[in-house]
Amino acid sequence: MDSYLANARMIAERWATPAGQLSYRLCVADDDPDRVLLLSTWPSPAAYEAALAAMPDEMRRTVVEDTASIEQDWAWYRSLRTIERFGERAAWVGATRIDAALADHAALDGAVRGWMDEVIARAGVVSVAYLAAVDTPTSLMTIAEYADASALRYGAEAAARIADAVPPCTLRRFSGRVGFLWDHTDLHCST
Repeated sequence: MDSYLANARMIAERWATPAGQLSYRLCVADDDPDRVLLLSTWPSPAAYEAALAAMPDEMRRTVVEDTASIEQDWAWYRSLRTIERFGERAAWVGATRIDAALADHAALDGAVRGWMDEVIARAGVVSVAYLAAVDTPTSLMTIAEYADASALRYGAEAAARIADAVPPCTLRRFSGRVGFLWDHTDLHCST
């Protein structure tokens, strides 16, 4: 894992930023230091593929080897709704992948939007996002960034209620610390 984290940071600083990556968050799970969630924003999947193809061979090999050894369930998502609060820095991330039948998406959409409105109103919540998988129409995701652990707990408890609104759905959850983050607007990397 240490190799993965070091290489991820090096790649974000030396390659991804100049290649057009818009943001990058490498999060380490609070219950398992060997589990990570990588949240990266690119203008499009094609922009990422073009940047990967232009990467120096040794760096590309590092990316492919590390990705194969650590990451699972890699998927592209598109934003359905995002709410951001300015002035606070994210220290924690909570993510929930929701798998539900297409017939249940209207009820799920209402439940997720209600969760977003409830959670963003609380102090310590930096942003909330509602995403849909590009290649899997039954897979949705919520991601929330928090300034502190108490806001994270509140958001996670509220997210657990989404399953009550749409009983046949499956929730897979992640919560952890932001170990490394970069935003295009920051013009620098921070940890």
